[in-house]
Amino acid sequence: MTVLDTEARAAVAESLRDVFADDSARDLAARLDELGWDEVVNEDPETATTMLFIEQGRALASTSLLDDVVVGALDPALTGHGVLYPSFTSVGAGVLLGPVDDLERVLVPDARGVRSVPAAALELRPLGGFDRHSAWQVVVGALPDGERVAGDWVAAEAAGRRAVSAEIIGVCRAALDLAVQYTRDRRQYGRPLGSFQAVRHQLAESYAAIEAAASALSAAWTVSADPALAPWAARSAKAKAGSAQDVVLRRTVQVLGAMGLTEEGPMHRFVERGATLDQLLGSHGQLVEQTGRDLLTGTPAHPVVQIWEDTP
Repeated sequence: MTVLDTEARAAVAESLRDVFADDSARDLAARLDELGWDEVVNEDPETATTMLFIEQGRALASTSLLDDVVVGALDPALTGHGVLYPSFTSVGAGVLLGPVDDLERVLVPDARGVRSVPAAALELRPLGGFDRHSAWQVVVGALPDGERVAGDWVAAEAAGRRAVSAEIIGVCRAALDLAVQYTRDRRQYGRPLGSFQAVRHQLAESYAAIEAAASALSAAWTVSADPALAPWAARSAKAKAGSAQDVVLRRTVQVLGAMGLTEEGPMHRFVERGATLDQLLGSHGQLVEQTGRDLLTGTPAHPVVQIWEDTP
C-alpha cells in the first residue's frame, strides 16, 4: 500500500475543504467523485478515511458518509443501505444520520447480528435537541422484523469508531484554531490575550489532548486488519477522542470568555457537534466503563502499541 506523502496530504486536505465548503445543491458524492476520491482511498485507505472525516468535523458538515464506512466494512455488497445506530437518547429505537428519502433499506444491528428493514417502514423525527444543525433522525415506534444479513458488526462498528474519532478530532482542531486566533486578536491590559501564561496553558492542554487522540487513532489503524485487536483499539481511540473533545471544548470556551457562550459566535457549534459525536457508537465514559468491565471479567488486555528494547 502506498502512503500519501506530506505534499499530497496537504493537497488532498485543501481539496476536501473546498468540497465541504461548497454550499450548492450538488450531491456530496458527486463532488467527491470529481475529486477522484476512490483513487485516493485505494492508494491509502487509512489516510484518506482519516482526512475525510477530519475535514468533515472541521466543516461541521452533517452527512451520511459514516454509513458508507460502516456498510463497507460489514459487506460491500450492501452499499447504498443506511445504518440505524444504537440510540443514545431517552426515546427512539436508534439514530439515522439523515432522512431516508433516497434509501430503500436500513441496516439495524442488534444482539443477534444485523438485519435489513424497509426504510419506508420507519417512523422518523428530527433529533433536534442539543445539536440543532445536524440532519440526524430518531426512529420512533416499533421496528419491523426485516431480513437477517451476513456480516461482522463488530468489525463494522470498529471501522465506524475510527471514522467518528477522526471527525471529533477535526471538530477539536477547528475549535482550537478559532481560540488561538481569538487570543492573537483580542487584547487585555494592552497585551494580546495569548501572551498570558494561564491562557497559554489552556491552549497547550487542548493541543496535547488532540494529539493524544490522533496518536490513539493512528495506533488503531495499525491493527485494523487484526480481528482480535481492531475492536479493542478502535474502542480505545473513540474513548480518547471523546475525552479530548470534553477537554478541548471546555478550554476553548473558557479562553473565549463571553464570546464562547453566545450564539453570535461560532464556538457553540463546535461544542454541540463534539458532544453529539461523542455519543455516537458509545460515549467516552461508556467505552471506558465497558473496557473496565471486560478486564474485570478476565478479558485479556490487548496492547495497541508495544514498546520493547532491541537485544544485541
